[in-house]
Amino acid sequence: MALVDLFLASRPKLGHVELDCTVTEQHARGVRRSPYPVEDGAERSDHTEDLPEEVILEGLISDVAPVGFVGVDFITGLFSDARAAAAWAELVGLMRSKEPFAVVTSLESYPRMVFADGQSLTVERDRIHSTTLRFRAHLIRDRVAYTTTAAALAAAVQDLAAAAGSAGLQTAGAAAATTAAAAAGAV
Repeated sequence: MALVDLFLASRPKLGHVELDCTVTEQHARGVRRSPYPVEDGAERSDHTEDLPEEVILEGLISDVAPVGFVGVDFITGLFSDARAAAAWAELVGLMRSKEPFAVVTSLESYPRMVFADGQSLTVERDRIHSTTLRFRAHLIRDRVAYTTTAAALAAAVQDLAAAAGSAGLQTAGAAAATTAAAAAGAV
């Protein structure tokens, strides 16, 4: 997966932070069943609840920008000692903002993600990774309960717009289906 990321026009993202490549991606979805017995003939769908989606990304951002990286000044910006440090500062700022953000991966775009509880952002630096930011981010879908239909529809439209703007790794049909499913889950 990492080698493919180097040649894509649109890279994986956490919010506004573009990654050079992803080392690993873990996508998790699940349900929680009610601990109470279900009456015979009752709808079983009322006794399970979808858990929020979780994504664990291990990514790399190097001090050396990949060739063809958008916004790189090839004379002064190709080799920058501060690129990995700046990316770390942006990731920490994203976590401290406590605001939901879009995440783009090779499989799916997630419109409302936040950092999970606990050690949700970790970094590894050693002699091998001294010029690279190798980090692990544990993210979870931000769940919102709406009290009015108008608020739910407005939020769904906003999520659609956010996902459409950052869904560069998917085809338009797949992104629309994924975003529509996410909007339906928000309502």
